[in-house]
Amino acid sequence: MFRNRHDFGNSWSALVEGKPDPKDLSHFSFERLNVKMACIEKVTELALENLGKGEKGQNFEYCCAEVVKWCSKFGNPRYPTNAEVVRRWHAEFRTHGVILVRQVPSKIPSMPRFLIDNVDKAIAIRNFVKTNIDGISVEHVHTYIMENIFPSVADNFVDPCWEGNEDEEVQIQITIEDLFKHYNLKNFSHSTAYRWMIALGMRYCDRRKNYYVDGHEREDVVEARWRFVRNYLRDELQMHRWIQLSEDEIVAICGDKFDKDMLATGFKYEDPVSRETKYEFHVDSNRKFQEQFGPSTMGGNLSVRKGNKKTIIQFGHDEAIFNMNAYSSKCWNDCDGAQPVCQKSEGAGIMYSALQSREFGFGFRELTDEEIEEINHKFRRGKHYRNSESAKAVNKGRSNKPEFKKGDNPFVCAFEFGVSKEGYWSYDHLIIQIEDCFDVLNTLFGSAYKFHFLVDHSCGHDRECPDALNIHAMNKEFGGKQRLIHDSLLTKGCLGTYNPKFKVGDTQSFTFCESSSGPFFMSPLERETLENGDLHDSKFVPIPKNVLLQRLFEKGLFINLDTIRIANCEFRIDHQNRMLYGKDKKLSANEIRSLCEDRHIDPHAFQQQRPSNNTLQALVKHLIDNIPLHETVKFQNRMVHIDRLNNCIWKRNNIIPTMYVRKLCRENDVEWKLQKPCVSNSKEVDKSIKELLKDLTNDGHFIPRNRMKKADLISFATKYDIPIKKTVETQVTEGWVGKAKGKLQIAFERGLLNLEKYCVEEFSDKGKKDENGNVIRETSLNELLASCSDFIEEESMLQKNIKDLGGQCIHSPKYHCEIAGEGIEYSWGNSKMKYRRSKMIDRDSFKKFRETVEECLSRTYLTMERIRMNSRRAHEYIVAYFILSISDDNLDGGIKEFELDALKPQAASASKIEQLKERVRSHRAALDFDTGFCKATVCIKEESQK
Repeated sequence: MFRNRHDFGNSWSALVEGKPDPKDLSHFSFERLNVKMACIEKVTELALENLGKGEKGQNFEYCCAEVVKWCSKFGNPRYPTNAEVVRRWHAEFRTHGVILVRQVPSKIPSMPRFLIDNVDKAIAIRNFVKTNIDGISVEHVHTYIMENIFPSVADNFVDPCWEGNEDEEVQIQITIEDLFKHYNLKNFSHSTAYRWMIALGMRYCDRRKNYYVDGHEREDVVEARWRFVRNYLRDELQMHRWIQLSEDEIVAICGDKFDKDMLATGFKYEDPVSRETKYEFHVDSNRKFQEQFGPSTMGGNLSVRKGNKKTIIQFGHDEAIFNMNAYSSKCWNDCDGAQPVCQKSEGAGIMYSALQSREFGFGFRELTDEEIEEINHKFRRGKHYRNSESAKAVNKGRSNKPEFKKGDNPFVCAFEFGVSKEGYWSYDHLIIQIEDCFDVLNTLFGSAYKFHFLVDHSCGHDRECPDALNIHAMNKEFGGKQRLIHDSLLTKGCLGTYNPKFKVGDTQSFTFCESSSGPFFMSPLERETLENGDLHDSKFVPIPKNVLLQRLFEKGLFINLDTIRIANCEFRIDHQNRMLYGKDKKLSANEIRSLCEDRHIDPHAFQQQRPSNNTLQALVKHLIDNIPLHETVKFQNRMVHIDRLNNCIWKRNNIIPTMYVRKLCRENDVEWKLQKPCVSNSKEVDKSIKELLKDLTNDGHFIPRNRMKKADLISFATKYDIPIKKTVETQVTEGWVGKAKGKLQIAFERGLLNLEKYCVEEFSDKGKKDENGNVIRETSLNELLASCSDFIEEESMLQKNIKDLGGQCIHSPKYHCEIAGEGIEYSWGNSKMKYRRSKMIDRDSFKKFRETVEECLSRTYLTMERIRMNSRRAHEYIVAYFILSISDDNLDGGIKEFELDALKPQAASASKIEQLKERVRSHRAALDFDTGFCKATVCIKEESQK
């Protein structure tokens, strides 16, 4: 195996702990393991040649010393220079049978035999923990396993020692105690549950801030991450992120670290002026490249492949809070153990909303007096904010723009949060800040650039337009208090395969109009009646199941049929009693034992009589033998059938559930609802806070944020003669014309509902669950609609308003602070680290506190070099996520040619992501990524829907 390891296939992986893929290891770990393998192989060869042969053959240390001499010939610093190191490596391999990646073997417990035999249950436990990660505990997992996993396995336990027909499985009559004995478990305690959780890969560790949180690899988040990464890398061709060099210039910059392979990673072209061969690289592909651009430059050149598209300048935005009494987690103690006093509370706080970019650094440079005057003249003096409602909310009812003064910087805004201060930061504050920034950018640069703003999903950034597509603002069925939603132009990603009522290019209305056919799930009479408006003094009620079955039989639906299949279930037809019954089911092992106890038969005593009584079949035969021939047997108040010939006990005559009968009625135009008289009333009720606020706003009155309690709103409404009560009607059935359709109707019209497999009643907002408690996605209306492209790409209010200002707002994926905002999260980290190390005397008053924070956020500390370094770090993660979507075959030989839209989004573990990021930093990763992304053969196509 040592000799065959050089193919880096199975032989190489088999020698290493955990059998890792070489591609998943960091460059350092990969080389260190190869050194270990070479030394162990060499010392083994020397030992086999020399041991037992003369004086030298009696000493293994001689062999280790010879290996050190052999290593010295290579001049590689990673090879050992001490014979003791070689001896320890050899002893490690002989002890563990593998080469350890770490210094000590992994302490992860081996997988319990129960989980090995029941893989589906192991997956169910992992899914349970993932679904309930917030607040999960060992006690919760212990309860879940005891109440769900063990009973399920015991009910379906199959004898592994059966020596009969191979195709025949023998079910054992077994209790949970018997199951424990089979798997050598004395009991199942909380400590055992803890060990099982560790074996399944879960960890109980200190709570800390971490980008890899429970939603990081959620399916919808992975999809959003891929869209973000794909568009980010595509847009970089229009940014100042590139450097063009000749081969001589590359050699001069890289010096001793120059490698001929580096040229293959660049885009090769001929300079049209000098006719010289040059190579184009991304500035992040080598640290030396970034050093060629000083703080007064844009941080890079434009790409020679940009074409005629407008140049993009991209800003990253984020908010952060600084507290007066924030300290570093550690501090020095003096010789006596004394340390500085720490305050109990966090103290006063200031929130900062900032933007940063590679071109301009953190915030923006200081504006000159001439620039300030020009900005005020063009965009500020006597002008009003485009978003007047947001301006009024922020500026206490005023929508006019204040003039800029010396020292003003809209790119970094300080905000004293609190009820008694400036309130709390919201979407309104952000859009006003960005509009102020646009005034600066439009004055200085005009229309030369296109401005992108990267924002996260916090502080109201996702505030929706009043008519936005949002599954959480929709009801399952039509009408009610749900808001009206705008029409949607349907694309391929909006339609399903189950008989859609629309085609690509059609516009779907989310409101029923007069020409609509109405809700598909209604009975014909109900649909026709409610088309004319609200129904007073009567209502529709479901017809009993037995009556519906009589009507279906009278219609001749079941003539000459013994069975009928409805949805995914088959039912037996009883023509004599005009009834449909579900499939007969055998009693489970637990139900058999319960029936034995009801008839005073002791299963354990019967089992002890002889070994052959251990099977479930033996217990069933014993039970049947103790039941008189013509006796009627009931179990759980239902008749059971005794099949003496086949030695079985059946639950029979399971009456068809109501939802299947209604499905038959819908498919055969049979009325399944009855119009019944009732008394409609009307009464007056108080208006809600939302209704009062809406009435006051529509009447032109501005309400301060600190006066929005109900008592204050009632006072304002009384003052302005606005009614504080409204009239509501009871026992009135709502008509459907002009009402919002609801999720069920929208999904039906798009062909997303599999009505051949499921009944209408089985579809719900969250969906039904399978036997392991996992949601069946095709029954979840939220899942079905949320995966549609128009819901995914719906613009937030922030995106819409920034587009109106002439820019583009891009939301980074949720739970991904590591790639958000051009590395602004790392800039906050730099500033907070400096602040927490400051002396208490420098922040013992609010004035000093604010001055200290501003010093930590100054451009003298957050220099252009530091900002570009932080942006590069975020870029490394972006490239790592990009590599995740590339097949291993392409990655091995360098990505020759690919289309961004053809690649698939993939999830990954935290360790996998970090390994990929380290590969991006190494020269190996530059070959992997830059060859594919920078070569002329790369095909970057526009999205098919644009």
